[in-house]
This record gives sequence, C-alpha cells and structure tokens, in this order.
Amino acid sequence: MTRTEELSRARLRKEANKWIEMEMETRMAAAVEEIAMQAEVGSNILPEHAVQKHVTEATSYAEQEIRRELELEAEEWIERKLSEEAEMEESEADNPCGGCRGCCG
Repeated sequence: MTRTEELSRARLRKEANKWIEMEMETRMAAAVEEIAMQAEVGSNILPEHAVQKHVTEATSYAEQEIRRELELEAEEWIERKLSEEAEMEESEADNPCGGCRGCCG
C-alpha cells in the first residue's frame, strides 16, 4: 500500500468513525425504545429483577450487534471509496490534462 493509499484510508476511516457514532445514537435510540416496550409487556408476567436483567442484557447485545453491523457497512464504504479513487487516478493518468483537448488530445 502506498503512502497516498494509507492517507486516503486513514481519512476515510476517520470519516466512517464519525458516521458510526452518529448512526449508533440513532439506532440505539430505536433499540432502547423497542427493548423498553418488551420490558413493559414482560412486566405483567415476570418479576422485576427478570425484566431488569432482560433490559440490561438486551441493551448490551443490541449495542454489540449494531456496532458490528455499522463496522461492516463502514468497511464496505471505505473499500468502495478507495476503489473509486483508484479508478479516478487511473483515468487522470490516461489523460493528464483532464480532457482539455489542447496539448494531448
């Protein structure tokens, strides 16, 4: 991997990390709401400690799974962006003047 590729990957990773954190907040809010609804339904038939245990475990599991899913999405996005940048660099190398039609073509 060239230095330019490393810098591009680092820049994209930083951007992806910001997106992950914003998306985590959104998706976790929805998950917590769903878990609370489940807890409310369960509170009619289960003891309080069982409901609390479910909320704690379900929230932890949701956070892990959402983060894993977002990491996968981010990695796919990074690879796609790197591929697009590489394609753009190749096309620019084929036409150094950017299509001016002056000196080269």
